[in-house]
Amino acid sequence: SWWKRLTGKFRYIAGDAEQLPLADASVDLIFSSLALQWCVDLDKVFAEFRRVLRRDGLLMFSTFGPDTLKELRSCFETVDAYSHINQFIDMHDIGDALWR
Repeated sequence: SWWKRLTGKFRYIAGDAEQLPLADASVDLIFSSLALQWCVDLDKVFAEFRRVLRRDGLLMFSTFGPDTLKELRSCFETVDAYSHINQFIDMHDIGDALWR
């Protein structure tokens, strides 16, 4: 089938980003969509990414930023003082963590 032809070249693995179940330098690509904002220790996550990526490997990720859901946050502020919306890390702080 077309799906097997497309996906037969890939191996999908789910694991804890802070303790990846992969050998050193064993991965060509890490793709993470909206997961980093839930990680407690970005330095540990990026160290794991570096550990498992091959020399010319590629990291692709997306995450939320401080302005994510700002309209909803603003609406909730008119109701009460409770924080209903998570605080997300600024892209500059993520960039700094990538270099550590």
